[in-house]
Parts: sequence; C-alpha cells; structure tokens
Amino acid sequence: MLPVPRAWTDLTPGWMTAALSTSFPGAVVGAVEVVDRADGTNRRARVRLAYRSGQGPDRVFVKRDGRLLPRLALLALGALEAEARLCLAGVELPLERPRFFAAGVDRRRLATVVVMEDVTARAGRPNQATEPLTVAEVRSGLAGLARLHAAWWGRPLPPALGFLRPWRLGPAWAPVSRASLARAVHRLRTLGEGRLVPPGADVGMLERGFRRWAAVAATGPRTVLHGDPHPGNTYTLPGPAAGLPGTVGFYDWQLVRTGNWSHDVGYFVVSSLAVADRRDHERALLDGYLADLRAAGAPAPGPDAAWSLYSETPAFGLGTWLHTLAGGAFQPVDLCLATIERFAAAYADHDVARSVRRTRPARLPASPRYGGRMTDSRPHLEPGPDHPITVQPHAGRVTVEVAGTRLADTSRALELREASYPPVLYVPLDDVDRSVLQASDRHTYCPYKGEASYYDIAPAGADRLDGAVWYYPDPYPAVGAIEGHVAFYPDRVTISAE
Repeated sequence: MLPVPRAWTDLTPGWMTAALSTSFPGAVVGAVEVVDRADGTNRRARVRLAYRSGQGPDRVFVKRDGRLLPRLALLALGALEAEARLCLAGVELPLERPRFFAAGVDRRRLATVVVMEDVTARAGRPNQATEPLTVAEVRSGLAGLARLHAAWWGRPLPPALGFLRPWRLGPAWAPVSRASLARAVHRLRTLGEGRLVPPGADVGMLERGFRRWAAVAATGPRTVLHGDPHPGNTYTLPGPAAGLPGTVGFYDWQLVRTGNWSHDVGYFVVSSLAVADRRDHERALLDGYLADLRAAGAPAPGPDAAWSLYSETPAFGLGTWLHTLAGGAFQPVDLCLATIERFAAAYADHDVARSVRRTRPARLPASPRYGGRMTDSRPHLEPGPDHPITVQPHAGRVTVEVAGTRLADTSRALELREASYPPVLYVPLDDVDRSVLQASDRHTYCPYKGEASYYDIAPAGADRLDGAVWYYPDPYPAVGAIEGHVAFYPDRVTISAE
C-alpha cells in the first residue's frame, strides 16, 4: 500500500515512481511538479511528471484527505476510505471512469491518498456543478450507470468489494440532521434565497424525508452505486466525430456504496439538468435507463414502479445539499445554491412533501441493509440475561487452513460468545486470503445479529467448500464489532487459536 503523504511536498520522484510501479513497470520518475491545486471535501492536484527512464503518463491526478471537518463527516458516513479501498480492490467497473494507479490509507491519521489518471490527457472536460449538463450528456451518463448497476444487480459482491455498505442514517442521526437543516434554511434566508425552501416543507419535514429516503436507498434490489453522481463529479469526453455527443464519465468515488438503483439515477438526473430540461425529458431518460438495464441482463423494474421510486429521490438530494450548505467548509456557496435550486424544483414538481406527510417516520435499526423495519417483518431481538452475547478481542494468534493452504493469519480476531453456543472466532477480512473466497448466494437470518451472507472456499487443487465462511455485512448494533469480519465452520477447515 502506498504511504500517505502529509503535504504536497511529499510527492517526491521516488514516491511517484512507487505509485506508478504496478501500472508502468520500469518507469522511474525524475521530476515532479504539483499544479492546479484545489481544496474541497478533499485536497486535489494535477501533477506533472518527467521520467529518468521508462515511460508513463505526462501527468496524473492526486487526491488527498481534506480538512478535519470533511474528514470527520466522511468518517461518520463510513466513507473516509471508500475510494482508496475501491482503487486497491482492483475490480473493473463497467462504465467510463479514470484509471486508478495506486492508493494508501493511514487510519491513525484519518488520511488517504489516491493516484489516478488525469482525464484531461484524453481531452476530457471536467464538468462544473454550477453548469447544467445537456440532455445528451445525461443520457450518456445514465447508460454508464445502467451498466454499473446491472453488473451486481441483486447479486453477492465479490470479496474485494466486501467493504461497501449502504446508507446508514438511523434515528440517532435525527437531532444532528435536524439542527443542520435548520442552519441551512436560516442561511438561505440570510442570503436572500428563502424561495429555495419548497412550499409546505418545514425543517421537520425536510429531515424526515431525508432520512426516510436514505432508508429506501439502502433497500433492494441492491447493487453497487456511485453514491454521489452530481455533475461536479463527472467529465465529458469528446464525441466520435464533430457534432456527435460525447461520453460522460464519473470520478470522485468517495461515497461508493451499495443500495437501490434509484438513488444514483434520481440524484444524477435532478442535479445535472436545468429545471426546464428535466421537466421535459426526465420520463424518457428514465425509460432509456431501464432499457439499458434490460440490455445488460438485469431484471429492470416496470416503468410505473420505477417512476414512483424516482419521484421520491429529491428528498435526499435536497437534504444532502442543504447539509452541505450548512457545513460551510465542503463546497462553495454558489455551487450549493445552484444544486439546491434544481432539487427544490424537483421536490415541488413531484410533491414530495405530500408523500412525506402521509408516511410515518421509519423506525429503523442502525444499519439498514435489507430495508430494516420499513420492509422487513422478521423479528429483531436484543441480547439480555436470557440470551447473552459478548464480543471481545481474542488474546492470541488465530490461523485458518484447508488442504494445506493458509487462509487466514491474524492477531486481531474477535471472540463472540452467545448464550450456550460454542464461542465463535471472527477474523478480520483484511487478514484473509480473499483469492480463495467466492461469493455465495446463500443468506440466513439471526434475530440477534442480523442477516448473514456466505462465501465458498475454492482453494487451488482442492475440493470446493460451499458456504464454509459466513459474515454479517451489517450486523445489528449489539454485535456491531464483527462488521468487516468473517467466521469459518470449524468442521470444514482447521482453526488454530493460541
């Protein structure tokens, strides 16, 4: 993993040589020049390179961790490391995006770095959130999102993407969210932009709609989402010939997650189009997205059901950008106002306030991956004297082997004790050889711990072990410590614990 720099001056020729070594073996950087620096949620810069030997790109794009407040916000959303881990996963995403070269994570400092392709080298034009995209550009972007969504539509993720999570905005967020939205509404009025608060939408309604849609966005059919596809996170490549539309690509994957397709689609369409263009074309654009889904092999929802979901999405987009305005340090005011205006118009056009009024606030567990209590009637029980559960660090080393192959080796295992069952050791997925794991379509449910997913073990030269590994992608809060860990059936593998 790449060391995370503390300052732009740490991007030395040696550091850049290491960053490019996998993609451009033999390239030795001789000189580095940091240009076009910008600070937002992250620090970012274009970096020009000269080589002592070998060949590589003339320039690259580098993203670093931002100021403390944005870092803490990303940490609270479980997104601080997301883009770096996506880069390290090495999984191909079937849409236009910059090529990743290297990444690093320093958890102690809450710091990350990602080195990627500079798309301007391919004549890519970075789009600005203050300027709407054309209808043709939005159509191109939706085609890419359809391919991304179809690739994992309702299917288990590969182990390398096991870190992806859905939105998590349970009831504990309500007071924080409400206070932030109140600041945003006050700031709009102070700026003389009170007209951007949709008619009939007070702070309480805005907050309920925001969290309610976050819960819906976490439901199935689940797939991989970009998570933040506003126009400022896109670029446009030239068309194949003069006068022909170009291809829209997506960067800034720091909010990549899993969830419902409609989050990406609604957020992208509403934030990207001028209000008049959206009103004229949103239904046809949605139909085109559904057709692209079917062409890519996904069982697309029917047009009426899709339209119903899409029409609810402005609640989250409006809330997101009001929170951004309230934060003050995330995005420039003019950018926030331009985006809020588009979402506020869609909120009014689709009468989202009426929908929020007739729906009681959802009571959700802290980690709603499968719809939580909105859509899941299965029991959710809390540990207690009659059914105690404890999770504690295991004091020694744990190894796991099968057919002479070492699957895991860790000193960071957790020991879960539940009622009268034998103790179970949970191993950090980061300490497991993921190359032998293959996602299974098996799922089981525990009312105390949540929904379990499974991996098959497929070691080279040995029999496949179906469903021999289980994990809880979003465990209930009582056992939240086992998130990111896996357990092995002791009768299928050899577990040694010191």
